[in-house]
Amino acid sequence: MIKYAILTDTFVTGWVNCSTDDDGYPLTFDTLQEAEIELTEHLSNSEHLDLNPEDYKIVEITDYDQGYNDAIQGAPCIKPFGLQAARDYEDGYIQGVLHTMEQCFEQTE
Repeated sequence: MIKYAILTDTFVTGWVNCSTDDDGYPLTFDTLQEAEIELTEHLSNSEHLDLNPEDYKIVEITDYDQGYNDAIQGAPCIKPFGLQAARDYEDGYIQGVLHTMEQCFEQTE
């Protein structure tokens, strides 16, 4: 299942989905148009903050990508729909955890 996310270019971690819903879950959109509308509204409602539009981008994400990102960023898990989506999400989450563990071990060596 393809979804879309708005990523923010952060100084420390690079491109990250910083947007969350009311329950604290990473915000994703079913269509590109929904993501574009949200980003446009965010930028127009934040004019007083002097945000740079180049610090934002919309990307396609898959269940695998979302699982991987949740694991390496410690974000709450989004429950995927369907068996294949659940497998993709789980595979991504496991790979993200392994990646994070490898980074921790590299830093301690």
